[in-house]
Amino acid sequence: SIMELAKARRQLIMTEDPLSEKAIRVNTHSGRGMEACGNFLKALEKSQRDLRLRPANREYRQTFSINYKNLFRGGTRHYRVDILEAGVSMHQHPVVVANGEEYELSGDAMSNSEILKEVWSELLATLDELPVRGAGVAAKPGAKIHRAKVVQALDNLDTAWANFEKAYITELMKVQQRARGLVAQAVECEQRLSALEARHSE
Repeated sequence: SIMELAKARRQLIMTEDPLSEKAIRVNTHSGRGMEACGNFLKALEKSQRDLRLRPANREYRQTFSINYKNLFRGGTRHYRVDILEAGVSMHQHPVVVANGEEYELSGDAMSNSEILKEVWSELLATLDELPVRGAGVAAKPGAKIHRAKVVQALDNLDTAWANFEKAYITELMKVQQRARGLVAQAVECEQRLSALEARHSE
């Protein structure tokens, strides 16, 4: 399972990050890049299940709106490419646009984004240390060390992912609520103006 994950990691398409001297990030914008990333996230979940790793608590999803509840399945990990993209690139786009208005994301969302970005990079680096060819991890010297590092990296990622998902989706719901409030205010103002115009025309 770990070896399958390491192979899936090799299939990720990397691209330059214009705001980072390290200049590496997963490409999720092209069709091939998104597909490879989706396959990797599926392999990630499979490895965690096969290793019987306990998922981080996701009871916070019970507070999600119905639309977001439909996107996330109960307490399962359910990693999504769009959540990953938001998490690792939030430093480039620290705002959310709704109805043409920009809303700055909270410090909580930003800090959890930084943590997710860090542990994501650590996981990829850990997988890069694994040999892909041969009989597998168990047949290689130091296999137990590799396995322990991978398990720790997987646990760290799942915790950071859940924390970011909670902060980010909660933030999106607040933004959408504020945006709906602005639309309602605009409609109310328009109705008042129309009423005033009707009175003056009498």
